[in-house]
Amino acid sequence: MSVVLAITMAIGLCISGYFLYEKSEKTTALAQQLDGTKRKLRNIQRDLRYTESDLEDQKTQVYSANSQRNILKSEVDSTKALLDQKEVEKQAMMNSLTEELSTIKKQLGTLQNERAASAKRLNGEMDTLKEQLANTEKEKIAAQEQLKDEIASIKQQLQETEQDKNQSQAALATIREELEAKLSAKEIEYEKQIAQLNDFSTAISQKHEITKNQLDRELTRTKEFSATIETLEERLTREKIALDKLTQQLTMLDKTNAELSSEKSRLIRQFKDGTTIIRLEDTILFSSGSATLNNRGQQTLTLVAETLSEFPNHLISIEGHTDHHPIISTLAKKYPTNWELSAARSSFAIRHLMAQGLPAKQFQAVGFANTRPIAMDTDIGSQRKNRRIEILLHPPMERVTITLDELMMKNKITAK
Repeated sequence: MSVVLAITMAIGLCISGYFLYEKSEKTTALAQQLDGTKRKLRNIQRDLRYTESDLEDQKTQVYSANSQRNILKSEVDSTKALLDQKEVEKQAMMNSLTEELSTIKKQLGTLQNERAASAKRLNGEMDTLKEQLANTEKEKIAAQEQLKDEIASIKQQLQETEQDKNQSQAALATIREELEAKLSAKEIEYEKQIAQLNDFSTAISQKHEITKNQLDRELTRTKEFSATIETLEERLTREKIALDKLTQQLTMLDKTNAELSSEKSRLIRQFKDGTTIIRLEDTILFSSGSATLNNRGQQTLTLVAETLSEFPNHLISIEGHTDHHPIISTLAKKYPTNWELSAARSSFAIRHLMAQGLPAKQFQAVGFANTRPIAMDTDIGSQRKNRRIEILLHPPMERVTITLDELMMKNKITAK
């Protein structure tokens, strides 16, 4: 029994040891698996932190992209508004030009009507003068016939008196003297009438010639007015085409250029007195801190020169403007103040335009420094607007100066 019990106990211990060993192995395996799981968890947590960091970066990028998109959308809306404003201003300018041409045409029509009325009146006066001259000739012929009849009658009376020789010599002498005196008086009166009729005929001929010359001068002047108006219409059409072409070229020059895009609706303006202004920011023409034209500025002014060649009779004023900040860079050694800088930039612009073939006598260079701002000089945007080059085209003083009152007064003087 003791042996069996010992064997049983030995078997039990062996089984218990086996189970304990197996449990220890499982525990070790589970511990290793747990360590591996913890390492994977730490790796996953680390990857998660990296992922969260990347996500934050992506959120920042998305926010920045949204902000940039909003800015671009605002710029697009602003550009559209400026384009609409430009279209309105362009339409207003076209309406002004159309009204001016319509007024000139109406004045020309009135002048032509006045000319036709004046010609009709002068022709009527000429017909009246011709009729008066014909009547005068008839009266002259009638007077001559009458005087001839009277002279013939007197001569007949003299013959009858000669035949009546039986009358007394004293009475005959008296009658002869009376007849001779009457004949002399009639001859003198006849000569006076003939002289008066000749003077009147000469005066009428002279007045007819003067009236004809005045009518020819009026016709010539009316033709000159018509030619001047046609010339003005052709010039206005040519200038409008040139300005529209310049606007398109400057707009297409660099579509991605924010400065040019924001200013293109205010690049070119035309006022009622005929003056045209081309406004360019300094960033379009010059590099920062320089008075020398950059490549884009040279290209822009070359396009402007092609348009200015269509205005050969205009005075072209190149005006330089700066902001209120003093010059503090190394540029101050060459240009101590904004006065020198603005004048130098105007001069550089003129030199480039002259190099394109435009005559020097057509230009004047002006530097205004910061004395004529177009915006409140409070921030970078307004300062950039104030730093600019303005090209002003002053029209020639060739106008049709005659008025309807002057023409009517001239017709009255001519009628006298």
